[in-house]
Amino acid sequence: MSARQMTEAEWNVSPEPFLMLYRQRGKWRTHRKLRLLACACCRRVWDKFTGFGRHGVAVAERYADGEVNGVALARARPACSSTTGTPDNAAHFVCVPNRDLPTCVNDVFRNAARVARDPTHCNDAAELAVQAQLVREVFGSLRFRPVMIQPTWRTETVVALATGIYAESAFDRMPILADALEDAGCDHADILSHCRGDGPHVRGCWVVDLLLGKE
Repeated sequence: MSARQMTEAEWNVSPEPFLMLYRQRGKWRTHRKLRLLACACCRRVWDKFTGFGRHGVAVAERYADGEVNGVALARARPACSSTTGTPDNAAHFVCVPNRDLPTCVNDVFRNAARVARDPTHCNDAAELAVQAQLVREVFGSLRFRPVMIQPTWRTETVVALATGIYAESAFDRMPILADALEDAGCDHADILSHCRGDGPHVRGCWVVDLLLGKE
C-alpha cells in the first residue's frame, strides 16, 4: 500500500475505507472513533447477527463511551468468536483491546462486507463503498480542515438536541439540529450541510461529537 497521504478531494470520493484510514494516520483518529466506526459497520448487518454478536457490539459501544470497563469488553468477545466470514465474527473484532483496534478495524470492514452480500443486488465492493461513507460520517474532513465550534453555538437547545441524538441514535433529528445551530448564529457550511445531508448518520458523527466535546 502506498504511504502517500490522500488529498481532501480524494478523501471525499474514495470508496475504499482501508485506504482512507491508513493513509491518514494522526491524532484525529482516536480509539473511541475507530471503535464506533467499526460498530456502525456491524449495525448495517444487524439482522444477520445472533444475540451474541449483537451483545458484543452493544458492549463495545458502551466501552467506547466509558460506560463499561475492559473486563466487560473481554467477556463479550469470546461469545462472538466464530469461523472467519460468519456474521458474528465482525462483532468479535469490535471487542478487541485498544492496542489491537487499529488493525482489527480492517477485519470488521471485510467481515461486515461479506455478510452483507446479496448475490443478486450487492457485492463486497458495494458494501465497502458504504463503509467509506461511514468513515466520512465519523471523521468528516477534520484531518484536512479542523473545525472550531464557537461557544455561542452551544445553546441549551443545541446541546439538548445533540445529546438526545447521540443517546437515542435519533439521527432523523439532524436537520432540526441544523436549524437550531443557525438560530444560534452558526454559518459554517460544512456543519450545516452535514446535518442536512442524507448521511448515513451514526453514533460518532463528527458534528455531534464536536458539539458534545467528544473525541
